[in-house]
Amino acid sequence: MAQKVARNYRFVKPCNVIPAVHTIMSLNGHTPYLRWKYPNITKDGYFWAYPYNESKINETLKDLGWRTASDNKSPWRFDCEIDSLKNYLFKRLVGATEKDDLFSKNIRAGSISREEALSRLEEGDVNTEIVERVLNKVGMKLSELDIVERRVS
Repeated sequence: MAQKVARNYRFVKPCNVIPAVHTIMSLNGHTPYLRWKYPNITKDGYFWAYPYNESKINETLKDLGWRTASDNKSPWRFDCEIDSLKNYLFKRLVGATEKDDLFSKNIRAGSISREEALSRLEEGDVNTEIVERVLNKVGMKLSELDIVERRVS
């Protein structure tokens, strides 16, 4: 991603740089910057107290009668068609989806092995029919979106 930013001067504008600096300084909820900016707020992370356990989460959802969408491989965030559009754009521009990022975090946290993550990468595949359905609602075609992506690259 850094290479794409470096190759495209349009990313480096004051309207982009200032929020980016704030975001980078806020990535960890315990940074000196955040303690200075929000001295009366203490951040607690839910997953520090309750470690992420995907199998238990899926088991609980199944017990509650949760059903997944038939046209989406991932059981996560299938309720929002816009999520498929976002993941399509991320995959095209950055080379990874939100699900890929989740796998990466879980590998580093020791929740899953690299081999398990690699075997599950298809869960991050984006169904382009969903993306086309979303674009159709706003009067766009997938080919128009791909033209924009090529201009940014």
